[in-house]
Amino acid sequence: MGNQVTGKRSGAIGDPSVVSGDGSYTIGNDNKVATNSTFVLGSNVETTADNSVFLGDKSAYVAASDTQGSTGGADKHDSSKALNQDAANVADNAYAGRDKVVGVVSVGNAGETRRIQNVAPGMIGENSTDAVNGSQLYALQSTVNNVNAVAGAGWNLGVNDEAPVTVKPTGNAPATVKFVDGQGTTVSLDKTAPQPTVKIDTPLAHVYNEDGSKADAVSLVVNKDDKGNLQPVTIHNVAPGKRGTDAVNVDQLKAGLTQIHNRLGDIADEADAGTAAAMATAGLPQAYLPGKSMVSVAGSTYRGKQGYAVGFSAISDGGNWVIKGSVNGTIRADTSARLSVRVTSGNAQTVMRAVCAKAQTACKTNKES
Repeated sequence: MGNQVTGKRSGAIGDPSVVSGDGSYTIGNDNKVATNSTFVLGSNVETTADNSVFLGDKSAYVAASDTQGSTGGADKHDSSKALNQDAANVADNAYAGRDKVVGVVSVGNAGETRRIQNVAPGMIGENSTDAVNGSQLYALQSTVNNVNAVAGAGWNLGVNDEAPVTVKPTGNAPATVKFVDGQGTTVSLDKTAPQPTVKIDTPLAHVYNEDGSKADAVSLVVNKDDKGNLQPVTIHNVAPGKRGTDAVNVDQLKAGLTQIHNRLGDIADEADAGTAAAMATAGLPQAYLPGKSMVSVAGSTYRGKQGYAVGFSAISDGGNWVIKGSVNGTIRADTSARLSVRVTSGNAQTVMRAVCAKAQTACKTNKES
């Protein structure tokens, strides 16, 4: 049957493939590309999107609804789908690149997936669009676990000389300590004792500090509504906790959350830069004729981060030796390299020469059209 290339400035290597999109290329067998500016390296690829790259056998474009999509452009971000979490609602404007989606890089399909290995740590920042690797997510999980450990440490409460009792949150429910008197209870902290002591007095009042003032002293506010029901208690002027079982104040909690936010941004930046470098490496061409060699350079950008790659490839005069190597890097000065050698003999040389001859014919036909 042979390849059928009808798109402008398009081409196909392998047999048989159909390319009707403009500026699209396929290397492999039984591919069908109807979209523009699409690059396929694999076989049996049929569901594609504009401005996209598909790597591997049966790779496909998957639409936002998690069903295999049409052959149109890649889905834009759906602003109606905000990220909801237990303690936060990440709005639509919280992540970069949401309105700049022009295509996809697919390495599988809805039923067959592949891992992308050896991904450099993505750069983390407010506007980062890097992909993150597994180690960065592990570090984030450890940080979140530490925050949860501090928040769940609870309180040690004691009465007179009795052994203290630890009060901790249970599940998602907060820990509650109730002081009940029935006549209206005043609770204050006596700092004149060797150890700070909670004092409970019967006269109805709202705030008692060491000297009767409201400044620079820890205090508990106990209020009742007009029906005599106790209202929530607020603890004021809490010093920053130092030990593992100390309570933290709001400033400490905000500082911890800020550190987590900054680290998440760094991870995203590192991952986006690694993705850009991987895309640049994937875009390197190579020599395909016996006795020829090639030095190539490729660059890419992904979510505002840039990557580059330099490659060298050569084929021996007999066509039975192929050597290929590349070096890539990112704007973060991270670099990596790879080298591969392939040896073929016997009928493999005949097949290689036939493939090269078909490639020359296809490229010549495309150029004339």
